[in-house]
Amino acid sequence: MKDILVGPEKRRADINTGLFVMRMSPMVEDLMLTTMRIFKDQEFVHGDYQQYSLVQALDQLPGVRVGVAGSDWLTNGNVFWGHRELLKASDVISVHANWMTSTMKVPCLKEAGLWIDKGAPKRLTFQPPTHSRPEGMLDSRGATIEICGADAVAAAPASQPNPPRPAPQQEGEGPTRPTEPGCYVWLPSGCPNHKFNAKDFWRKREDANVRSQYLVDVKEMLDAWCGSTDAQMLFIAPPPPTPPAPKGHRCYIYMPSGCEKRMFKTPIWRELSSATYPNRDRWCDVDDAMALWVE
Repeated sequence: MKDILVGPEKRRADINTGLFVMRMSPMVEDLMLTTMRIFKDQEFVHGDYQQYSLVQALDQLPGVRVGVAGSDWLTNGNVFWGHRELLKASDVISVHANWMTSTMKVPCLKEAGLWIDKGAPKRLTFQPPTHSRPEGMLDSRGATIEICGADAVAAAPASQPNPPRPAPQQEGEGPTRPTEPGCYVWLPSGCPNHKFNAKDFWRKREDANVRSQYLVDVKEMLDAWCGSTDAQMLFIAPPPPTPPAPKGHRCYIYMPSGCEKRMFKTPIWRELSSATYPNRDRWCDVDDAMALWVE
C-alpha cells in the first residue's frame, strides 16, 4: 500500500472497507484469514477496526496486488453530492453514500434517484446536472454532506460563517424535560423552513441512537434544515444491565455507554492487560466508566 501513489500530488492510497473488490484466489483467501486474525488480536487495542486489520494483513502478504479505482468511477459521497459537476455520468459505476450522517443517506439517495423501491425494482442511472444549483450542501469544512436536494437549494444562499451556538438549556428553562430514554429535540425558535413542530415541547426522534452523533450531527442538520440556529438536543441513555462480575484475579473495565470515540466496546467486563491503561473516562469522552479489581 505504501507504494501506491495517486494523483498529481502523489498522495498515498488507502483501503476503504466500505467498498472494495477482490478477485477470488488462494492468495485472497489467505488475505481474509490473516485480516480476521489481526482483527481478533487487536480487539481491545484498536477496537472494531476493519480497515487497520486489512492494511496490516496486506503488509504481511506482499504477493497480493492492489490497485486503486478512480473516484470518478467508484464515487464517494463527498464528490457525488458535493461536487457532482466534476463527474461524467457514463463513467460512474457505483455511488457510496458516505461522508454524511446515517440520517442523510436515504434522503440523499432519493434525491439522486438511486433509492430502490423494492416493489418495483429497476435499472439505476443518474443524469448529470443541467443547472447551477447544488445537489448537496457541504459543511463549513467542505467534508460532510449536511443537506440534499431541494433543501440544499433553499439553504445554499446562506453561506455566511456559522453563528455561535447558544448555550445549552439550563434546568428550569423551556418546556419540561422528558425523563424516558431516547433522543429529543427542542426548537426555541421553531422551524421556519418546514412544518416541524417542536417549539413548545421536547419532541422525540427516532433517527439516531448514538449520543455523539445525535448531539452534534443531527443538531447541525436540523439547524440547516429549519433555518434556525438554536436547536437543542437531549439524549437520555437507557440504564444498561450490569454484567455479572468476573471471578479471575485481574483488573477489569466495563463501559455502559461504550466508547464510540475510540471504537472500543465493552458489553461485558473486559480484562485490562496493564495497570497503566489510560483513564477511560477521558480517553472515551464518557462519564460512566466502571473499574473492578478482583483480589
